[in-house]
Amino acid sequence: MDASEAGRLKRSWDKLADDALDRLNNLDLEGLARKMIVPKPKPSSGQKRDLFCLLRDNAEVDPALSKLWEQANSVPEWVDWRQISRGQDVFYRYGGPALTGGSTYRGSSIRLILNVERLH
Repeated sequence: MDASEAGRLKRSWDKLADDALDRLNNLDLEGLARKMIVPKPKPSSGQKRDLFCLLRDNAEVDPALSKLWEQANSVPEWVDWRQISRGQDVFYRYGGPALTGGSTYRGSSIRLILNVERLH
């Protein structure tokens, strides 16, 4: 990717998600809010507003919210389920050691620790 392509991508965004977020953030200000379901958090609970629940509960009320909800809950036709299954197999086999920073393949992390201790 060259610099001009990267610059163009930096100035692009998901307009649908941006519009939906504006609608969700302004629920109390729009006349549409009377139709929308806005859960009231308990004052002492410290509960924050859940945008996922707001989108789910109000998807049928507003066209932008409905379109985003449909898009987020649809599987694109280009998804290759066999490739996803292969990726899951690899992750389940090697993901733990990769995420924890150690390899347990045939005790290699144990051997590494023993070798380091011999050097000191």
